[in-house]
Amino acid sequence: MKTSVAVIQEILHRYSLTGRRITGIDLSRETLKVFNPVLPVDPKDIRYAMDLLKKYNSLRSREAIHAAVARNNGISNIVSTDHHFDTVKEIKRLDPAEFA
Repeated sequence: MKTSVAVIQEILHRYSLTGRRITGIDLSRETLKVFNPVLPVDPKDIRYAMDLLKKYNSLRSREAIHAAVARNNGISNIVSTDHHFDTVKEIKRLDPAEFA
């Protein structure tokens, strides 16, 4: 299984916003143990994310970066509860509830 540094950043961001910074740090550490490799976000990903943002008006910048990193690394599925991915034809969103 793979993830990107953008996912780790989002975990830290979300938990910090909700006043659970230590939980976010702990979860990020565990995520780094589980996912290998952790993919970087590089300029080609940002360029592709900008293309996706132009193409899909409902797509948010963070989701565009996630989708770009995935596609640039040959990944066609993203596990997420975020429905913004549903409009992106370049990626398929899998709902985590499907795995429960």
